[in-house]
Amino acid sequence: MRSAKSFFDAGVFWKTVRRFWPVWGIYGFIWFLALPLWLIGRFDRYGINIVNDILGTVELTAHFLCPVAACAAAMAAFSHLYNERSANFYAALPVRREGMFVSCAAAGLLPLIAVNALIALISLAAGLAAGYNPGAALAGWFAAVSLECLAYFGIAALCALVTGNIVIMPLLFIAVNFAAYALASMAIDAQRLFFFGYSSIPSASYDILSPVVAMIDNVSLDRSAGSYLLPWRLGGWGWLLGYGALGALLLPLALLCYRRRNMESAGDAVAIAPLRPVVKALCSLLAAFIFGSLLYGILLAGHVSGLALALLYILCMAAGAFIGWFGAEMLVDKSFKVFKPRGFLGWALVSLLCAAFVLGCEFDVTGYERRVPDLEDVVRLDLYCEGQELSFGDSADIGQAREIHEQILASRQEYKDADADSGRTYVRFEYKLRGGGELHRAYTIPQGDTGALVALDRLMNRSDVIQHRKNAPDHIDAAAVEYAYIQYRGVGLDSEDAESYVELSPAEAAGLYNDCILPDMRDGNIGIIWFNAFDEYADNVYDCEIYIDMTGTDPTRSFSIVPTVFSVRTNEWLSSHGIEPLTCAETGAARYNG
Repeated sequence: MRSAKSFFDAGVFWKTVRRFWPVWGIYGFIWFLALPLWLIGRFDRYGINIVNDILGTVELTAHFLCPVAACAAAMAAFSHLYNERSANFYAALPVRREGMFVSCAAAGLLPLIAVNALIALISLAAGLAAGYNPGAALAGWFAAVSLECLAYFGIAALCALVTGNIVIMPLLFIAVNFAAYALASMAIDAQRLFFFGYSSIPSASYDILSPVVAMIDNVSLDRSAGSYLLPWRLGGWGWLLGYGALGALLLPLALLCYRRRNMESAGDAVAIAPLRPVVKALCSLLAAFIFGSLLYGILLAGHVSGLALALLYILCMAAGAFIGWFGAEMLVDKSFKVFKPRGFLGWALVSLLCAAFVLGCEFDVTGYERRVPDLEDVVRLDLYCEGQELSFGDSADIGQAREIHEQILASRQEYKDADADSGRTYVRFEYKLRGGGELHRAYTIPQGDTGALVALDRLMNRSDVIQHRKNAPDHIDAAAVEYAYIQYRGVGLDSEDAESYVELSPAEAAGLYNDCILPDMRDGNIGIIWFNAFDEYADNVYDCEIYIDMTGTDPTRSFSIVPTVFSVRTNEWLSSHGIEPLTCAETGAARYNG
């Protein structure tokens, strides 16, 4: 009679669990300190919110502890693959490979889940003993932490099967979790060198391929409720469930690798032969960006530009690709005799890919630099300039700002060739498009420009725009004023008592604002920004600041402004109260521009 196939061997399972108990023990001890013991120390404190404290450990502890523990558990469970004698011994056991894999994987993953359950029970008992009922919060904690363990263990198990070297395994695990994010970040930095106006849009697209980064960025407490005493909820369950499912799906893939793997590959950096060229290419590409950026920063930064920069940057990347390719070749082949024609062909292909990327950016093959969205496609435009932030929704305003964008593009070669040491004005455009898309661009405009800066001056110093960017209310009630003051210089900077400080009563502050500042602002005579001429700015701006705080009634509202020689009403009020400020040119100081 044929015997039934077994997919689990209890002996292998329990031997692995007992042999590597320190891994689960250290994991449990850290969680014991981080959750139940920490909660016990807080029970006697006033105003504790146990739900927030429990769920807070997911973002404070689990995001860092779970990947380390899962990697260590996978290394322990599959450690027999990294030594030739152990690999041959396990291969000789009367256990099918499927049964061996399931037994080892279970011995790595289930103790982590069991520790999570034990910690949750201890915390529940401690909470109940102190008069709290943290059951729901602990259930959420257990689910979140166990999903992270499953996700990272699935990744770690696959890494453990891909390599036959115990030193390479954690390095491979780190690479899988961070390489995509690192490559994307370095590619963004490279594009910033060659694309005029490049501004990256925050995106989770490359986070997806870097699980640790994605978990940290997206799985956290939702603090929108405000006060710590109000219950917060754990956000990012879609990410947890998605990565948990990924971890579960990677285990069958790891099983497939286990079935096909040669036991003689113990000690090899890459145990799966078809993956060796892929590993070499990825190492070469990563090294190309790392060493390209490094050599550029050391040798070229600020010295060259344009096509010369692109060609020299390609050489730097090719040098990095050379190091990465042949370094990986030495590691994979376990030999220093790697400089063969096939190896040079692989390096050349990676170098050509890098060259295509850099030249594509330099010559704007995709039209990135020239792209300005059509007016009818723009829902909102956010404009950031010299510390000022504006949001336009009206099509006329968007059209005026869009014209400035087009003027900048028309002068882009002049801006690129301008002296890098000359003063520059930073401008960023953020278009929100129909359909949910976005387009971001950022520029530095050199001083002396007579096109875009003049148009920007007209837009930013429009009376309605001044009131908008200064966040100026239409009226201030004296009852709303928390405190107010005027700080100014009335004598030269060399004087010991150069700066004076005058406190205003709520009634004085409200009167000054409503009767003087607001009318001057509506006439476009105060709150002005100078983009081009510092001398003109210094001659026309007083070394004086008026500050009104209304946080007692509105936590988001405070107002400050600097008077100018044109703000007649405001200046008359100051003079009538014995305040005679000097201009910035007279004191040699620089007040906030605008």
